[in-house]
Amino acid sequence: MQLLIKDLNISDTINNQWIMDNCYIAGGACVSNATRQPIHDVDIYFKTKDARDLFIEQAGDDKYITKTSNEWQALLMYDSLLTGKVIEVGDDKCFDELKIKISSDKRKDNVIYLIEDYAGWIEIPEPLFQKQRWMFDNGYDYVLLERNHFEVNDKDFLGNKSITLKRNDMVYQFILRFYGDAQEMMDKTFDFQHCKIAYDLATREYITTQETWEALSKRELHYVNSFYPVSSLKRLYKYGGRGFSWNNDEFVKIIRDIHKVDTDNKFVMEDQLIGYYEDFDYNDVFCD
Repeated sequence: MQLLIKDLNISDTINNQWIMDNCYIAGGACVSNATRQPIHDVDIYFKTKDARDLFIEQAGDDKYITKTSNEWQALLMYDSLLTGKVIEVGDDKCFDELKIKISSDKRKDNVIYLIEDYAGWIEIPEPLFQKQRWMFDNGYDYVLLERNHFEVNDKDFLGNKSITLKRNDMVYQFILRFYGDAQEMMDKTFDFQHCKIAYDLATREYITTQETWEALSKRELHYVNSFYPVSSLKRLYKYGGRGFSWNNDEFVKIIRDIHKVDTDNKFVMEDQLIGYYEDFDYNDVFCD
């Protein structure tokens, strides 16, 4: 498995050795390797929050903000003043050396928040601001500043859940939202038993359970839980098409979990449809 990240150097700091020390591979690539199937993409998770944060700093191209960032605090403060009618559309306001205002222009009857930084004006459409607020309130601690997704070029893709890099004819997805101890992370977030397998690049050992090996050997789908049951329903049919068997009990369990999801909330629905990974741009799908 080490060969999968050979010569994978993102920056002077984030090099092959750093990835081996601070990351592990989990999910599909491990399943494919264990069942002797071709590997097309590699999902890489961080062992610690510090490692995840450093990676975003090095590979995020300054496109991410946090709850505590000056930009987000300025947006919150400006929105509060606007809502309270202390200021009006078009007024300038300075927050900790950042100038912010709302454009007098309108797009689909929604105002545009403008932040002036060293590179010029940054535009934040009001619907995006509302989505960012929802994400910060629902488990995300990093979000993209300027849009739902930002495609850097035809090799790299920045998303709210992952940073995807194409190197050496391989796709690497560095997962941002979930990190930490491999077994704990899989038990908490992975949806199917057979996927709950990780590989520690530093120790060169698989991390999994007997239940996972049994599900793999029998090629059976057993739904355990999911952050994204809507996405899991799609994945049920995907794995079914790859020769895994499943019965109606698994289908019913997913439907029951979907029933608990507030699908009338457009932010929740978008989050659910995108699911665990971001493999294409949803900006056009969720433009309203």
